Amino acid sequence: MRSIIGFGIEKSIDFTSLALYLQLNYIPAPFTMLEGVRKLLPGHSIRIKGSEVVINQYYHLPINVQGIQTSITQAKNEIKHLLENSVKQRLVADVPLGVFLSGGIDSSLITSIASRHKEDLNTFSIGYTSESYFDETKYARQVAEHFGTRHHAFRLSRNDLFEHVHDILEHMDEPFADSSAIPVYILSKLTRKHVTVALSGDGADEIFSGYNKHLAFLRSRKKSFKNQTIKNLSPLWKLFPRSRNNPVFNSFRQLDRYSRGLKKAGPARYWMWATLMEDHEAKKLIHPDKVYLVQYQHLFEFRRKMTSKISDSFDMNEILDADIRLVLPNDMLYKVDLMSMAFGLEVRVPFLDHRLVEAAMSLPSEYKISPHQQKIILREILSEYIPGKLAWRSKHGFEVPLLAWFRKELKSMIKEDLLASAFIKEQGIFNPETIHLLIKKLFSPDPGDTHAHIWAMIVFQSWWKKYFN
Repeated sequence: MRSIIGFGIEKSIDFTSLALYLQLNYIPAPFTMLEGVRKLLPGHSIRIKGSEVVINQYYHLPINVQGIQTSITQAKNEIKHLLENSVKQRLVADVPLGVFLSGGIDSSLITSIASRHKEDLNTFSIGYTSESYFDETKYARQVAEHFGTRHHAFRLSRNDLFEHVHDILEHMDEPFADSSAIPVYILSKLTRKHVTVALSGDGADEIFSGYNKHLAFLRSRKKSFKNQTIKNLSPLWKLFPRSRNNPVFNSFRQLDRYSRGLKKAGPARYWMWATLMEDHEAKKLIHPDKVYLVQYQHLFEFRRKMTSKISDSFDMNEILDADIRLVLPNDMLYKVDLMSMAFGLEVRVPFLDHRLVEAAMSLPSEYKISPHQQKIILREILSEYIPGKLAWRSKHGFEVPLLAWFRKELKSMIKEDLLASAFIKEQGIFNPETIHLLIKKLFSPDPGDTHAHIWAMIVFQSWWKKYFN
């Protein structure tokens, strides 16, 4: 995008994209934050000859909702064979190579295969010194010791995050507010000192049902007494403190989101659980004089396309297909590509070999997820190589302790600079009153997901100052 801006085009905010960004914390293709600029969709090519522009879709991922009828043993052997081949192909390099190892299922599985085909394999993990709730480096170290890799564990303080924030914001061509980009940026910077190529486990969550929301979808399908009770108690969950930074408060936050999702049909439920903010909340954030610039018919049409394959019974493969089209290219892969290439680090993704993805999307969803377990088939494979307690432990996301950071190190940036009342009023894009309430909630005992919204605002404001101010 910065190359296009550098060409001297007229710059104007696309408020439909802004509304999407406020909901998702990223801008999905084909939208961009600039009017008149669009992204090419994955699996598409563009041909320009004179004044003729032709866009063609050259790849479409087939899915089989019912799944090919094969035993789980046969399916496991096929997936294991395809993953082994994929990893071996991506180990071919004439430069130093390593693996991002979080200690989770996906990266541990890649490490187990790579360590058998490459001697003195380097592995890299990142965690936090003062936030034990978010730190998983001990699991990465256990996996590294088991496979005998040359392990590098980088542990960050909040000050490390603060020192890198301006550099991270500088690398953003357009607003992108997945906060896990911060540790990915630092991990890439430190990893690049040792290797030029790194393998990652990206993509496995989307094709093998690895997210907590996938469990929520599966459980929400049942017309059970438990679900009815959670839905009926919806007003109650709002009374409890909700925060990602505490296990108990996070449970209240999840119950609140789950109960609200239960009231919606399949496609609407997917969209709500894919976003951090609902329509009316995003609308309140935009300045009243600018809301009319949001073309809601385009927004709703995009949402319809993303959720068009989700039926009311929403088989899990339908949910995964939506994630592959929405979350994977626009959030996960975009994040890793942007942050790693800031240092010339090439990241390769074995789970996204098209043969492996096509095979995975042809499997019955029950081979991937049950009401009590995610990524079943991958865990089955991994348990052949490492102790069961590591293969079957629960998932922990790549979270960032933003709340504590905002309340201390970035407090002045929020209150006195990027979200200062005078600046918001002068800028004329956001509603000053709603921003004031958002900041007030951030510093309250019940922050909810406010820290994610604040980070989205910080990223946007920094980008706007760089290109518009």
